[in-house]
Amino acid sequence: MSFFERYELNWFIGWWLLGCGWIILVWYLSLSTIPPKIDTGSYFSDKIGHFIAYAWLMFWFGNLYKDYRARLFFAGVFVLMGIGLEILQGMGQVRQFEYYDILANSAGVLISFILLFTSMARLFSWIEHFFKKEYDET
Repeated sequence: MSFFERYELNWFIGWWLLGCGWIILVWYLSLSTIPPKIDTGSYFSDKIGHFIAYAWLMFWFGNLYKDYRARLFFAGVFVLMGIGLEILQGMGQVRQFEYYDILANSAGVLISFILLFTSMARLFSWIEHFFKKEYDET
């Protein structure tokens, strides 16, 4: 069993490239000079966005790889990415460094990491199986 043992996905490269697109989007939204405004009237609306973004990244890449060690690797990468982006935000003039953003990012990664021990880790396999079955029936 290799460290990066992946699921048998027909569209693995496509899934992986889409995941890279999600990463690029997070970088853009984090470092853009025009921050996205999602105002729900709560201080925590920004933190919810951070939580969802990092939970999504972890969930996405966790659906590509079987081994929990590979998932742990990605969890570490995403936590470090969140810290790094916060540091970069603090170096700019438009954004600011916030510990609570790092906490929200890390919590999102952790929740998805835990969910990946359930059958949710096979979502991409289910999607591919569904479309293969639909395609075979036509």
